[in-house]
Amino acid sequence: MRQGCARWLTGLAIVTAMAASGLPAYAKETTAPVNITSFSGAYLAARVAEGDNDLDSAIAYYKQALAFAPGDTSLQQSLMLSLIAQGRFEESLVYADKLKTVPDVERFSRLALAVGSFHKKDFSKAEYWLKLSLESDLDRLIS
Repeated sequence: MRQGCARWLTGLAIVTAMAASGLPAYAKETTAPVNITSFSGAYLAARVAEGDNDLDSAIAYYKQALAFAPGDTSLQQSLMLSLIAQGRFEESLVYADKLKTVPDVERFSRLALAVGSFHKKDFSKAEYWLKLSLESDLDRLIS
């Protein structure tokens, strides 16, 4: 009986040791800052980060790309939408204000400005932002 108990305890110890030693070890993930030296590098890094749903990195790369091309409206649009998706709404209003007259993104930017006005309880300004000043292709087709 004692030998059976000893074998059972020895077997349990071996199984426990094997299970404990078989656990994978994961390295701590750290991201070193990347030095971007070109517009294309910053833009591509932002798009890849956005595709990986790493919006914090995407925002940082979009801002670096904007340093190379400050007037690029599609870049500002991507940055604005990434900021909104990440919950950094107040920061996105700067870009929404710049894009309020750009036809391709007017709907998004004016909606963001309207929500910002709702936050400030400026309802007349929010109503103004909700009225689109530019017609879309669908609007022209219907009328």
